[in-house]
Amino acid sequence: MDTHPLVYFRVHYDLLADARRTPQTADLQAASPADARERMLARAKAQSQRIHIHKTKVIREDAPC
Repeated sequence: MDTHPLVYFRVHYDLLADARRTPQTADLQAASPADARERMLARAKAQSQRIHIHKTKVIREDAPC
């Protein structure tokens, strides 16, 4: 799965809930949102979980948050 860095993704709620129950939660919260998303995706892939990713919006890198 190839994702463009300027596209936000909404990760399936089950994966987010699972990430909150793990010891890695503090690690995920300390990281930037992009890093946290990448870590969750890598963790899900390692566990062979099926994840559903939905494109929500595209923003410019220099756009205000």
